[in-house]
Amino acid sequence: MWLIALYLTPVKAQVCNDLSLVALNDFCSATITPDMVLEGSADDSAYAVQLFTSKGVPIGQVLTAAHLGDTVRAVVTHLPSGNTCWGRLVPVDARPPTMSCPSLTVPCVLPDYSPAFLFLEAALSAAYPAVSDACGPPSLTFTDSTEAFNCSPLGLVARIWRTWVATDAAGNSAVCTQTLEVMRFPLDSLLFPVDTILECNGLFPSPSTSGMPVVFFNQKKWPIPSTASACRWSVVHQDHTVPLCGGSFALLRQWTVFDDCASLGTNNPIQGVQTIQVKDQEGPKLVCPRDTVLSTDPFACSRLWVLPPGRLSDACSGVRDVEARWAVGGIAQRLVGAVTATGSGDPPDTIGSWSQQVLLPSGETTVLTYLASDSCGNTASCSFRITVVDGQPPSVRCTQYTQVALGSGGESLVWASMLDAGSEDYCTSVRFKARRADMSACQAGDRFFDQLRFCCADVGKTVPVILRVYDVAVESGAVSIEYFEQQANDCQVFVQVVDKIKPACTPPAEVQVSCSHFDPSLKAYGQPKFADNCCLDAVVELPPSYAAFDTLCHRGTIVRTFRGTDCHGLSTTCTQRILVAYEAAYAIQFPDDLVLTQCDSAGLYPPGPQIFGPNCARVSLSYQDKVHQAGKLACYWIDREWTFIDWCRYHPSLPLVEVPNPTPSPDPLAPVNRPGPVVAPPGFSPAPTVQRIRPDDPLPTNFSVFWSPQANGYRYRQIIIIRDSVPPEYRGCPPGLVQVCDHTTSDPTLWSGPEWNHPLVPNSTDLC
Repeated sequence: MWLIALYLTPVKAQVCNDLSLVALNDFCSATITPDMVLEGSADDSAYAVQLFTSKGVPIGQVLTAAHLGDTVRAVVTHLPSGNTCWGRLVPVDARPPTMSCPSLTVPCVLPDYSPAFLFLEAALSAAYPAVSDACGPPSLTFTDSTEAFNCSPLGLVARIWRTWVATDAAGNSAVCTQTLEVMRFPLDSLLFPVDTILECNGLFPSPSTSGMPVVFFNQKKWPIPSTASACRWSVVHQDHTVPLCGGSFALLRQWTVFDDCASLGTNNPIQGVQTIQVKDQEGPKLVCPRDTVLSTDPFACSRLWVLPPGRLSDACSGVRDVEARWAVGGIAQRLVGAVTATGSGDPPDTIGSWSQQVLLPSGETTVLTYLASDSCGNTASCSFRITVVDGQPPSVRCTQYTQVALGSGGESLVWASMLDAGSEDYCTSVRFKARRADMSACQAGDRFFDQLRFCCADVGKTVPVILRVYDVAVESGAVSIEYFEQQANDCQVFVQVVDKIKPACTPPAEVQVSCSHFDPSLKAYGQPKFADNCCLDAVVELPPSYAAFDTLCHRGTIVRTFRGTDCHGLSTTCTQRILVAYEAAYAIQFPDDLVLTQCDSAGLYPPGPQIFGPNCARVSLSYQDKVHQAGKLACYWIDREWTFIDWCRYHPSLPLVEVPNPTPSPDPLAPVNRPGPVVAPPGFSPAPTVQRIRPDDPLPTNFSVFWSPQANGYRYRQIIIIRDSVPPEYRGCPPGLVQVCDHTTSDPTLWSGPEWNHPLVPNSTDLC
């Protein structure tokens, strides 16, 4: 009997702090241990802690910046007992940002010393302090305190103490002071502006447009202001003007820069000369009259006309002269105009005008070009069009009726001029356009065209069309009905539209096929493709022609005929030829020789020859028997001569191929002599027989030598031996011994032949 004593140690229940503040470290994180949550001291290895957000989301054991502002629930579990308690943790950021403020040296020429300007415009990356905070970016503010220096020997103009304050989201802040020293430049670092060329615009070039003295700082040019600045430099310039053509001039600008903090001497002040050329390189501005259409003068085919004035202006040199240019009949014309300043506008407008009349021909569009030049020889031009039209419309005559046949594309395009029958105009040649008088899918009837389009929908109809004749030049393409309507005349034409094009037929390709693969239905040999310029009504296949085809042997030519008819009753036919070639590809297995023990009362003794392979031949098999008495080997034997006729090759005057019966063994009853041979082409299945024909043949014969695709037929001899194995039955035998004796004299001619030798009596010549 065993006694077991159990000593139970009572477990003291753990107690969690209700609320604890947790300061995050330099990395803005804190790993929570059980001891940080429990009251008193505890062995962390015996407990596990799990943190939850205020929304119940588990977050492990680490607090980060993401949890600032949240109250986190911490659950502590005693691992041996499973007891739990929980408390609340508030993460706090108690660490200020870290910040360093590098000093800067900046030039006195900068217009602004704010951090944004120094960083963006002066490209100084240290314009802002280097600041960091693991819990998030802090905000930056600054205040400046400036001390000015008057002509410091070190070149120091001013010192700015910039106090930066960085404040994070928790209100923690850090302060540092940045020193900015504003320095002067020596005069020899100054660069005078380069020579330049400006376009004349009536304004005097100021330094802001033509350039100012500059210094380089941080790979950027900074202009020196002409007024007093922190650099204590005095900058002045003096201009000398040299007149050029018109309003152009050259400007010699002498710059002088004096350092107020240096003594007057060789290098103080310094001077430089800048050459500025203000040139007039643009021609005058011209505004031409609008395009105009004029009527001819009464009883004339031309128009005398005073050219309209043109508006001119030049911002620099003024307009010097103006002229008009044009061509009549290919001959250039030129007329100089007068230039008159109006005094209004900025720049003042100038009028170019002409007093003489010019002769413009009727029926043509004349391009007039106004050319103006200024005092510096710059030119400019503009153009406009003058069209002189005949005030009397043309006399129109057209074909009253005509016929149009559609083309292969199912449409026909007819030039409007083809409908003319002698239209004319007194002054000029005439031009033509036409339109349908009805609305149609073939072509719209609300515009005039250079060509009329007729399509399949018009076939069989008489379409009314309007021919319009113009006595002015008209643009190509479709135009509105109102286009130059006053310069045109119309007449009506009736167009009969016909379709005379038969359908086009593409027959299936010619086919060459062997008779063994011939498809008598002809479906495998394709179908024709018919096309018509308009539409097809019916496509039929006519009965094929077998006039040149041997239907018995499936060889020759078959002609298929196809007919297509279009919607207008026109038809066409096309044919396909199918060339079927006769192919004698077969094998013949002749019957085995037979040794039988029973007679066939019908005398058939099957099987006969067998034919193998996809054969197109039309063959016949027949045999003829010769019965022979066999003597002691058999009752009798049959010499059966088989005749194989290929009626697709047979010709009565040609011989048949004699196929020998192979007897490789000298024993006529040997089984090796019995199999019938296979006559086939080489490589055929079944393969041709390879066997000795006679016992004394040195080599076997391949029976493919007897096969020929041109064979007239084959002849083969089959041997059938009938042996009687049934003994005779005796009927009506007399009882007792019956003696029969031959008392006659032997006839030597009858009984003494060697064939009568008794098989058991040597040298006997008489069976008795």
